[in-house]
Amino acid sequence: GRAAAGVAALALILGAAAVSAAVLGTDDGDRASDHLADTATFTVLTGTTPTTTATTATTPTTETTPTTETATETGTTPATQTTPTSTTTPTRTTPTAEERAAERRREKARDRRAARRKRAAAARKTVTVRVDATTRPTFLCVENADGKQLYGGTLSGKEVFRDKVIRLNIGLASTRVTVNGSPVTLNGSPTGLEISRKGGVRQLPLGKRPCG
Repeated sequence: GRAAAGVAALALILGAAAVSAAVLGTDDGDRASDHLADTATFTVLTGTTPTTTATTATTPTTETTPTTETATETGTTPATQTTPTSTTTPTRTTPTAEERAAERRREKARDRRAARRKRAAAARKTVTVRVDATTRPTFLCVENADGKQLYGGTLSGKEVFRDKVIRLNIGLASTRVTVNGSPVTLNGSPTGLEISRKGGVRQLPLGKRPCG
């Protein structure tokens, strides 16, 4: 029974194929789709999902500039940059002949002032004794405080003695004596004197006089 059914089905397929060939062969250039009725029903195979191309809308990305927050540390004093001060060394130049001569003159002036100050200081400590025997010659002996003999013999003229202490043994009272320009009176012949800035004029007794 199955074999007979298969043969019948095959016959139907072949017959349908013959009819289709006859129809297509009688129409010059017409397509088979033109002979299909407008009401022809098409069977859509199920199970096949059409491929749909999905268009994805792209939302433009808005670029956000990040805000940078600067944190200030409380109580922190910013460091102050100090610019170093450059020291300029002055350029030494060789003095000219005129400058050297002027410097020598200044040095000589300083030396003269120093010498005057020294003499003035010494003068404040010393006495100046002048002995004048021009009227009548006299015996004269003079020593300083150290016992050094400054004069010994007969004086017939003038002599000047300077020291801190002057001791004199004068033979005649006619002899003129001055101390720092002031006259001194002689009390006798002979006369002994000790003269100093501090003690003034003091009479020396016998045995204390120079060359005595």
